[in-house]
Amino acid sequence: MISDLRKYQRGKVLTRTEEFLTAAGKEKGRFLNAGTLVLTNSGTVGKPAILGFDGCIHDGYLAFLELDDLLRQHFLYYLFQYLQRHLLLLAPRGTQANLNTRILKGLRVPVPPLETQDRIVEALTAIDQKIAAEEAHRDALATLFDSLLHDLMTARLRVKELIPEVA
Repeated sequence: MISDLRKYQRGKVLTRTEEFLTAAGKEKGRFLNAGTLVLTNSGTVGKPAILGFDGCIHDGYLAFLELDDLLRQHFLYYLFQYLQRHLLLLAPRGTQANLNTRILKGLRVPVPPLETQDRIVEALTAIDQKIAAEEAHRDALATLFDSLLHDLMTARLRVKELIPEVA
């Protein structure tokens, strides 16, 4: 589901999903292998992800199965991330925005040489890794704060024990 992206996307990779199909459902769905680049095309338009597991998608996603030899998958991921606002503007409005394959096929974007794509991906991946590390650090500090707040408010810990010079 598209809501899985908000919950389970870590960096470029969608790590899990909340819903599963039976074998019969798999036969009726669009099965994709882990590592497939997908792009949301309905509701939340233009959000890319790389599947971290084998699974099926519904019609709210577009899948990129066979990329041209002149295009790196991770470069395309970052390109879609960059173009997300633009893709939303291109998507016709109805009940909700909907980006279709006709619109996407008509999208013209510059494709740098593979070596340049590789350098761009390397730089952006390094930044993503730094962001993930900082987010993990922030989450650890928030957990520590919540724990200390609870202990202080329930008198399991006294301020003078935490900061002796305040007493």
